[in-house]
Amino acid sequence: MRLNITNIEKKYKYFTLGPLNININRSCIVGLVGRNGAGKTTLFKSIFGLYPNKKTKLYLNEKFHKYTSSEDKENIVMLTEVSSFPNYMNAHEISSIYSKFYKNWDNQMFLRIVNKLELSQYKRVKELSLGNKKKLAFAAVLATKAPVMLLDEPTSNIDPVTRQLILDELAEYIKENDSIIFFSSHILSDINKVATELILINKGQIVYDGPFDQVEHTESNEKILELIR
Repeated sequence: MRLNITNIEKKYKYFTLGPLNININRSCIVGLVGRNGAGKTTLFKSIFGLYPNKKTKLYLNEKFHKYTSSEDKENIVMLTEVSSFPNYMNAHEISSIYSKFYKNWDNQMFLRIVNKLELSQYKRVKELSLGNKKKLAFAAVLATKAPVMLLDEPTSNIDPVTRQLILDELAEYIKENDSIIFFSSHILSDINKVATELILINKGQIVYDGPFDQVEHTESNEKILELIR
């Protein structure tokens, strides 16, 4: 799997993201680290297509990605802090809907992760806590088997046991599937466990983009904090 993006840019009144270029040449988990307001979520939304920009060009395996194409839209999925599921749905109904939009949808994987994260398959979304909604969304994102996954703070506000289960699922998934997974988090120990590539972002600009092992593991947190000050 190869992902190449050029000229990512989003301008606000008091903040500008980019212009940025991202090049990932293999299936992997990419840790995205930056302070609050550095531009992490804006970057994800730009890649996802929520902020259209004619200058931005995205290629998957050298094929131009058309954000207006229904076929291409299923190539990129995003996990956010806010659940997008209708309140009346349960896990089985969500699976039924997603299977119509994602050709690689894996119902068996979805229900397995739902069970592993100790979620009810029959509870309505409106009955779930915020943490459980996030767990359900994580299961759905992974089960799409999309080439590009954008996970915005997937382990925040999650108990330590479940956090480890999520990290285990990510580690197993990337071994067996051809995807590029972006993982943003303030919990640096979580990123240390699963990411092989690292992007550091500060004030809307990338200050490091490369292999995680080039940031010495014994001092990784300190080096990361130094780079994004």
